[in-house]
Amino acid sequence: ATAQALGLIELVNSRRERLSLDDVGELLALVAECALTSDAFLHLCTAKVMEKLTAAGLPILDLIRRLAEAALNGVVMETEGREGAEDNISGGATRDTRDARAVSRLLLLLAHFGALSNTARLALTEHSLETLCQSVLAHSPATSLPPMAFSQSIRLLSLMFTSNPSGH
Repeated sequence: ATAQALGLIELVNSRRERLSLDDVGELLALVAECALTSDAFLHLCTAKVMEKLTAAGLPILDLIRRLAEAALNGVVMETEGREGAEDNISGGATRDTRDARAVSRLLLLLAHFGALSNTARLALTEHSLETLCQSVLAHSPATSLPPMAFSQSIRLLSLMFTSNPSGH
């Protein structure tokens, strides 16, 4: 994933003035993929790329928020051909430990993003990411999430709603 990310950065730099819609879509997909990595360096690079994409007006925070909500709550899969049947929920932190770890990684990424600048912190608030934090804090059963997810939610809320986030 790191080589793919660096290749895409090279492409973006070489065609800065005339990126196609396909290039932008590929960039957003790569950021979403890198958001779930456990590689610390790639995670920090992803946060910096998110800052640039947000400044350019691309909806990367909405994408990350929806990804985190899906990892937390699961995705509703409709059953076809069976009327009255309840929808199945696929994944979610309660059912899959990989989704639980993904929630924690995404919260960490959002905290890294918010720590970059005041503009990034304001973008977190503008995209209503506090609702994601509240959902994590209210998640039941609490044991289905890594313990760090709760402190990461509190840290993210602190970044969003304090005037001096470095003075913890």
